[in-house]
Amino acid sequence: MPDVYREWLAGLSDLSSGTRGHYGRGLRRIVVLADVEPAKLTPASLDSTTTGRALTELKRRVDAGKLKKDALDFALRALHSFFKYCKTVGHLGDLVVPDLDWLRAEQATKIVEAKAMPKIYHEWLSSLPHKEVTTTNYGQGLRRLVYFAKIPPAEFTHASLDPLTTEKAESTIRALGRSEAVLHQCRTAYLSFFEYCRANGLEVPDIDGHYLNLPEEDKMPKIYHEWTGSLTLLEEKPETTRLAYGQGLRRLVYFAKIPPVEFIPDSLDQLTVLEAVTEMRRHSVSKPALNLSLAALASFADYCEAKRLVAEIPDSRRIRKLTKLSAEQVDPKYYRPADLRDLFITAAASPDRHGVRWPVRDLAMCSFLAVLGLRASELCNADLNWMHKERLIEVKDGATWMLHVRGKGRKIRRLPLSDELVEANGRWQEAREERFGVPPSDAPLFVTYEGRRFNYQRLRYWLRRLNQEAALRDRSLHALRHTAGVRLAADGVPMNVIQSLLGHASISTTGIYTELVGDELVGVLNRSEVNGLLRDVLKQAK
Repeated sequence: MPDVYREWLAGLSDLSSGTRGHYGRGLRRIVVLADVEPAKLTPASLDSTTTGRALTELKRRVDAGKLKKDALDFALRALHSFFKYCKTVGHLGDLVVPDLDWLRAEQATKIVEAKAMPKIYHEWLSSLPHKEVTTTNYGQGLRRLVYFAKIPPAEFTHASLDPLTTEKAESTIRALGRSEAVLHQCRTAYLSFFEYCRANGLEVPDIDGHYLNLPEEDKMPKIYHEWTGSLTLLEEKPETTRLAYGQGLRRLVYFAKIPPVEFIPDSLDQLTVLEAVTEMRRHSVSKPALNLSLAALASFADYCEAKRLVAEIPDSRRIRKLTKLSAEQVDPKYYRPADLRDLFITAAASPDRHGVRWPVRDLAMCSFLAVLGLRASELCNADLNWMHKERLIEVKDGATWMLHVRGKGRKIRRLPLSDELVEANGRWQEAREERFGVPPSDAPLFVTYEGRRFNYQRLRYWLRRLNQEAALRDRSLHALRHTAGVRLAADGVPMNVIQSLLGHASISTTGIYTELVGDELVGVLNRSEVNGLLRDVLKQAK
């Protein structure tokens, strides 16, 4: 085989040696069946006609039992990967890459086209670690289940794959003689999809099949759809939030025993909601689900009140008190100083080979989360133009770098940055410019190894990898925010200053934050033990 083959195979370093072997054999089979002389193989050798002929023969041999059933799958994957590599290094020229998806119509195991799938499918797929093999396999696995479950793609939701539907789809796949690898691909995909949905507040079927038969969305009245539409259109909430709130309200309608067609804004009065929540408690509905339903109710009631559709709205706080349903408690987990030092040191160390880690960026991200106590969503949404230099107090060096954080409820809080935070960010921005060039002012403050904005799932995966490398138990992103609050309190910082720094709901904030706690807030981060740890690691990393 020629150099281009060996270079391509060597570039598959993120795959196991066994998988690389399958890819190599898959491409060599195509070369043999296409009657191409191995030493003269080029991308141009595998045009659409030649490739189609080779794949047809390969499928015939698989159907005849001469080759294993996964031989065709690996050959297709190898071709996709080979053409992608050739395009990246400039070997394709004007060659039109063959349409390898044509074979789907010939295969017994068909799958739904990706473009036909709804928005939540694409949001889930984009949240996965950015590897072509992962996104391709997971996407195919879920779409294969959707196909065999006979679910119209446009109607697919987080609730579509209930245990019975999934079992029937898997039985059909098995009856067609598909390999265990195909079934494993399907299971891995829908478990990943369920995990994504749960992380975004959506109720999905669990392993023992306990799932509520909530009213279907298309059976709900016009006011319901107008409200859910306003969540994304007017409030700019993500699709997962719209779905979660819709599910939360329909859960209340279900337990209140209100027929969907009879549901009106006045249906959920104080007494009705109280009885519905009490019934939910009797059925052991989880506290997160209960709180989500009450949050959805508050949003729906506010919408109806703004439209003057109701005279009085239910008091969610009173309902919580009467049903002994306290608000969801904040995760108490946080990093001890020794753990945080290990996390900082690991963040500044060499990256892994999978493109997840980037030391100079990782240390800056860890510091913004653990020193400033930013929410995960705030770090994901932060742009370069959130950074400003302002004069708060008379100091020798003049102005102070400030981060204008757009937090919950679109409120802005203005946080001064310590010298260590400014240095950590400066090092990261220099490395970023070397790789991607000078970014525009509205570009994300932090980006992935591919230059994309982080989303929650990518950020969560990044921290999980970092915890593993630091030999620490896994903690949530919110644990870093708690760490900031805990350490500031331990350093003797007044609680009202900590509330201002973290942007807790009990502090009324506006667009102008300069006067709020003034000198005290500017010196807070310099006194923080967490900031001191960052200072030590920055010195070591020079």
